[in-house]
Amino acid sequence: MTPGGGTPGRVASKPIWKSILPPLLAGLAARLLLIAWTTPLTLSHDETRLWDLATTRMRGTAFVPPLYPFFLAALRALLGDDVTRA
Repeated sequence: MTPGGGTPGRVASKPIWKSILPPLLAGLAARLLLIAWTTPLTLSHDETRLWDLATTRMRGTAFVPPLYPFFLAALRALLGDDVTRA
């Protein structure tokens, strides 16, 4: 034991988050500046639908069955792209 109570030959190091935090903050600042600098983007139809879904979900009125997309994918794999064939 050393007088300070540590292990001999071991160098005290700062916590890992103190070495990771500055690059993370710099990256976040760069991304936010890029977003602010670029022209406003319009949402596509799918993004608009998902944004509306998130809004209604926050109000507690949205419902999307959790496995329904997988059901549709399986149905499409079996029947192909022709929806009238079902």
